[in-house]
Amino acid sequence: MAPEKKAPNGENNPPVETTKSKWYQYPGVNLRFLLDFMRATGHNTASLCKMSNMPPQALRVQLKRDDMKISKAKELIKNAGYKLDIKLYMQSQEADSDYIVTLPKAIRKNDDKNLAFLDEFFSMVGESQYEIGKKMGITQGAVFSWFKTDDIMISYIVKIKEIYKAKLEFRITEKI
Repeated sequence: MAPEKKAPNGENNPPVETTKSKWYQYPGVNLRFLLDFMRATGHNTASLCKMSNMPPQALRVQLKRDDMKISKAKELIKNAGYKLDIKLYMQSQEADSDYIVTLPKAIRKNDDKNLAFLDEFFSMVGESQYEIGKKMGITQGAVFSWFKTDDIMISYIVKIKEIYKAKLEFRITEKI
């Protein structure tokens, strides 16, 4: 009779069998939405990169680093035939109100900008670029450069979410 398997904590529960996948090598905290997208659509780094004329090694490095510019994430998803929308809002904003207005695209200003959601969020919380930078431990110039270049590393978005205890939503939809 084979000896009974013990769990690492010494209990008599057998360890849970797990299957290794090719995704285990990526931390997937900041870029979890991209990894989930790849799993759901069956794309791998090579296929996404081929559509975007990007070397696969470059994407693998960004996935291992768990960070990339938002413009690159949008480009990868767009070239696969989907659209990435990002929304950042205070947690109580959605829970306390059932009155949400969605304006037609023609009416919304700056909707085509990568950081329109971030500009809207900071207007809502009423903080200056100086105050934002101070809370994040970076300079006002760094915050200014996000809006000047219309790009930001996704890890900064996650950090903003944590500082303001906000909710962060990545929505990927098929392009029509």
